[in-house]
Amino acid sequence: MLSILQIDFAAREFAWAVCGGLILALACSRTGSRVSRWCRRFSERPWLPVVVVGLLMFAIQAGVAARYGWPVPALHDEFSYLLAADTFASGRATNPTPPAWEFFETYHVLVQPSYQSKYPPGNGLVLASGQVLTGQPIVGVWLCLAAATSGLFWMLRGWFASRWALLGAILLICNWPVTKLWGQTYFGGAPALLGGVLVYGALARLLRRPDVASTICLGLGLIIWAITRPYEGLIASFVPLAILSWRAITADATDRTRWLIRVAVPLACVLVCGGAGLGWYHQQVTGSPWKWPYRLYEETYTRRVSTLSTLFSWTPLGTRERTIPSLEYESSAGQKRIAETKPVLYGLWKIGRQWWFHVGLLGTLPLWLGCMSAIRRAVPLQSAQPLAWSMISVTLVGVAILLQRSAGLPHYAAPIQPLLLLLIMQGLRDLRVWRIAKWRVGTLLVSWLIWSSVLFFTLPLITGSNRPNVRPWSIERHRIQQELQSHPRPSLVIVKYGPGHSMHEEWVYNQANIPQAYVVWARQLDASRMPELLELYPGRDVWIVEPDKKPVKLSKAMDAVP
Repeated sequence: MLSILQIDFAAREFAWAVCGGLILALACSRTGSRVSRWCRRFSERPWLPVVVVGLLMFAIQAGVAARYGWPVPALHDEFSYLLAADTFASGRATNPTPPAWEFFETYHVLVQPSYQSKYPPGNGLVLASGQVLTGQPIVGVWLCLAAATSGLFWMLRGWFASRWALLGAILLICNWPVTKLWGQTYFGGAPALLGGVLVYGALARLLRRPDVASTICLGLGLIIWAITRPYEGLIASFVPLAILSWRAITADATDRTRWLIRVAVPLACVLVCGGAGLGWYHQQVTGSPWKWPYRLYEETYTRRVSTLSTLFSWTPLGTRERTIPSLEYESSAGQKRIAETKPVLYGLWKIGRQWWFHVGLLGTLPLWLGCMSAIRRAVPLQSAQPLAWSMISVTLVGVAILLQRSAGLPHYAAPIQPLLLLLIMQGLRDLRVWRIAKWRVGTLLVSWLIWSSVLFFTLPLITGSNRPNVRPWSIERHRIQQELQSHPRPSLVIVKYGPGHSMHEEWVYNQANIPQAYVVWARQLDASRMPELLELYPGRDVWIVEPDKKPVKLSKAMDAVP
């Protein structure tokens, strides 16, 4: 999506990419027509380009991992998602509360009434698929990204000519922020992107002719949103559902019957089945089909006192019901104070963060042209208004992200990333026809943008710079985990934090079945509680790890206790 600059970009690679892109665009100006004809013939084949772009995305993700090493979880969210993946891969919806559960409390994880991630199950299911198929959860992310790339080509082919759909898929593949933050971490983003391409691809086809297959794709996309990004997905679903409802209402009697049979009834069936499944999952985790695990976690651990206050920055903070021992959940309160005292500055920062990831510097001009085209076509509201609808959806979700108390990470906007690309592709189409006298400068500019995007993606892979996020403490934790996995006896690791320890460096995360895990991580509590822990987890060597020592200190406390 022409995210030429990534979040922590290197100016040298950017300069080389821009200059190299211009040289390649000039060199290819004579052969551009032949390349265009070949791309057109390839893109118009029924299923071959769909398969090829998906395989290309998967191969690139695997290549990046081979180049930089397998991703190591570092953020709270990643560990929480991996817990969900391990649970689902074991064939369970959740886990019983572990014995001595106070030792295992940690961020973004419920321990009562069951032991499971607080997040919706979508990303955990994606990671579980990789764990089941290959033993590596990250492979599930690559498969999901490959499916989203193929789906993006399918979606754009519903709005544009096939060659523009192929270009959009290539630009997504060459989006380094997507590869770096969505493809090489366990953080999520790809599942909601897949939901978006299903929803908007189905919308394009349903507006031409209502059919059951497109309706099922629409329903599946909405369900994926519900189990990945329910808040942003709900906002993003307003416009597509409103458009389809208006089309059905304004149709004549015969068409209205066709819409009822082919769209309304199948969509209702899909959504009811998805809603029932989600309610069953909530019942297993929280004890109530209406209680989201996320909501229960907020009620238990944070200082928020109402449903609104879990989302919106203008609502007050109340009294915390329970804290995680030894750590202060609200140690990021400085960010929240900025949100409350300087909301305009905080909002601009969040907008910039989303723009940097989803659009980038060289994507700004095509996006602006696409928005101008949408405004020109906004009246009258005829069949050519996907651009206007896209702007409305993007605006609604953008406002929803701004109103949230949280930092507005890039994957929050994943449901509408296909729409941003839709607007960018329209901007490139408008840019392509620019002329100065007899010079087709627009074609040259489009070629320059494309080549720059490709080069800026490939240069980090060639030079080895700008590697995916690596945090020293997470590498050290992973090293200790692997070392103890090869230890002759099972281990119990007591984590002893020093004063002023950062909440962002949390070591206490475990597998789904804690009593059966070969390495168990527990947080240090009162010395009087230790005999209880040793009695409940016998037969293990006991270790003490002190993360705040330099270097990290791991020492054996005692040999295996019978």
